[in-house]
Amino acid sequence: MGAFWMVWGSFGVPLGLVGALVAGYGRRGQVPPPYVGVIVGFWALTSAAVFEPSPFALGMIPAVMLLIASRKRQAMVA
Repeated sequence: MGAFWMVWGSFGVPLGLVGALVAGYGRRGQVPPPYVGVIVGFWALTSAAVFEPSPFALGMIPAVMLLIASRKRQAMVA
């Protein structure tokens, strides 16, 4: 079980990288593309399915927030 959390289940590293990506976009006054939110959501759901009692479902919160931000940005541009 420890091997899962150290390899496939590493929760902090991927979300830390996504946070750095989002911060970089924010400094430039941009919104990340929608596929970033989709990938984060897919990662969170598949990880939650692989390891049932886990906090991976919480990964849907930043995924939904990214998708909402990109949708609002697209509505403002259109």
